[in-house]
Amino acid sequence: MNAKPLEGITVVERGGRLCAAVAATLLANCGATVIRLEESAGRPQSDPSSWHLHPIAREGKQIVQPDPDPEARAAQWDALVRSADVVIQSVDVTPPHRADSPLTAVFTGLGRDEPASPYGATVADEWRLQALCGVMAVSGHPGQAPQITATPMLELWAGINGATSIAAALRTAAASRGVVLDLAIYDTAMSLLGTFHNTAILTPARVFREGCRHPLIAPWNSYPTADGRIVVCTTTNEHWKRVVDLMGMPALADDPRFALMPDRVAHVDEIDVLISNWMSGKTTAEALDLLAGIAIPAGEIATIPDMIASQRKQGHIRETANDGGAPLVCPAPIIDIDFESASGTPAPKAATPTGNGKPLDGIRVVEIGPYTAGPFTGRLLAALGAEVIKVEPPEGEVSRKWAPDFGGFSGYYHNYNAGKKCMRLDLRDAAQTERLWSLLEGAQVLIQNLSPGALARAGFGYESVRARAPGIVYCSISGFGASASPRPAVDTIIQAASGLMALVGNDRGTRDQMLLKSGISVGDLIAANLSALSIIAALAQRDRNGQGCHIDVSMQSALAWMTQLEWNTAPDDRMDAAMLSCADGFVYAPAVDRARQFETSPQTTSKTRAQVVAELAEAGIEATPVLEPREVISVHRMERRMLLQWPPFGDSWVPILSSPHRWSSRTPISTACVDLDAA
Repeated sequence: MNAKPLEGITVVERGGRLCAAVAATLLANCGATVIRLEESAGRPQSDPSSWHLHPIAREGKQIVQPDPDPEARAAQWDALVRSADVVIQSVDVTPPHRADSPLTAVFTGLGRDEPASPYGATVADEWRLQALCGVMAVSGHPGQAPQITATPMLELWAGINGATSIAAALRTAAASRGVVLDLAIYDTAMSLLGTFHNTAILTPARVFREGCRHPLIAPWNSYPTADGRIVVCTTTNEHWKRVVDLMGMPALADDPRFALMPDRVAHVDEIDVLISNWMSGKTTAEALDLLAGIAIPAGEIATIPDMIASQRKQGHIRETANDGGAPLVCPAPIIDIDFESASGTPAPKAATPTGNGKPLDGIRVVEIGPYTAGPFTGRLLAALGAEVIKVEPPEGEVSRKWAPDFGGFSGYYHNYNAGKKCMRLDLRDAAQTERLWSLLEGAQVLIQNLSPGALARAGFGYESVRARAPGIVYCSISGFGASASPRPAVDTIIQAASGLMALVGNDRGTRDQMLLKSGISVGDLIAANLSALSIIAALAQRDRNGQGCHIDVSMQSALAWMTQLEWNTAPDDRMDAAMLSCADGFVYAPAVDRARQFETSPQTTSKTRAQVVAELAEAGIEATPVLEPREVISVHRMERRMLLQWPPFGDSWVPILSSPHRWSSRTPISTACVDLDAA
């Protein structure tokens, strides 16, 4: 059996935050030896113990119980630190600062130099962070209250990004000693708002609760059928033409209200009525068959048990137990890289290092694929120092034209392609195909998120690329996996198929009926973050012995991993929230009786959020204002932590959300994409 990428690395972990434990577990998945000093200090009081007993927090680790004597415990910790290559800890433990200290990762809610939590709370927990970071504000039905997502997705996301930052820093092991990584859940959450921040800057009063709609694309929603409900997601003008032809209304393709994407977004209510009326006369099976026949992304809305059954059929489920011995159903480890059986394959020469001082300096990445999951993966690697060359079709990526516009390109396109070099190639042309081969033969990584089989049909499947570029790390991202059905899949389809919609909502009694997606593109973005970690781990193996690999990232499996803490929990035991409507917005509070009284009191609506938070604090309840996207990007913390940057692009400036990864005390500086064709 091949060695895993991080074998030989020792990690010691101490602290209470779930994200710190998850980062250590992911490093253990990659082969590191992880020693956990068992302590709960610093854990948010709202965290249920089941999270911290779950395999996602403890699997693959050596558990060491702390000495009850404080002095002996300090000596115990010092001895562990001296044995380590990496130290992981939460805010409750003072990090070592000696010059010869191991690489140290400090996990916090808001940042190492920020207060533990605003508004008088003891620790910024998952639910307060969803409120403060805009994640809660973009989830909900139009004109209604914001909604929580009742699984600790931000803690888990920060764990992934923390593991990625650590794995990247280990590439420069000598330089990483004495470095302290400042890993905040807040930074991770900010990086997830790329669908919203551009519009929020230009339209400050805009509220983004869209139900199952997409704020930049139409039609994209859930629609009633004769016996249920399905989600339908178009992405192009051609998709719209196919849909109206299917409905027997072809003239709508050229109707000025609907001809182009911005027009359809402006008239989305009319579009949704037309589609709902047509869809309601079809059964779910009939509607899905008709839409599949014209290659339109569509799917049913599943429950968590439905999703577990689906994953079980694919062999991605295991039966295990928590630390207390209780039986659990869990997904397979999410970082499971299948390396080539033959070791010692000569690796191609790396791209010439630029001296940028970043962990991936000298790594060339070729990226092929549109929209979010693949492009965000490439963008994260570019921020870590890789040379990323994005290959688009001759007409350019569709998202270049999405509103709003900055410097001639879509703000959305800018955000997900910052730091790259972009070029257009027609893979039906032999000369341009050879140009792509030339790029790949000098690259270490290929990222692609086309439909399964599409790139292979163009002659660039894994085996073909591996033959001409030995040692290539080939990462495929798709809705359901490279070997699964090639049916079209976008984020909302995956949210529906994964059961996540059953976790979005403030009231456990109505979540299954609300059928809401999370406002952020959870499926796309979690797949991208996991892909970046997998690629960096694979590069560590490649550095060791020249081995390449095929990384197969399924968005559905990624979301299954994210929701696993709710698999073995009864719906009645999941988090509830009180959402208080105030004169200037909403306030989140735990769903205790006193908060419920505020929620139903007509007097609450006449008070500001600050007044309601203060009154609840007097009653011993830690409440938090729910910030809308424009408010989020305006807070001073964003500027202090350099989480929104404005690199120049031509005669304009473009707003770019920063990468969540850090390997020093500062966030990497973002640059706009370079359009090689225009140059």
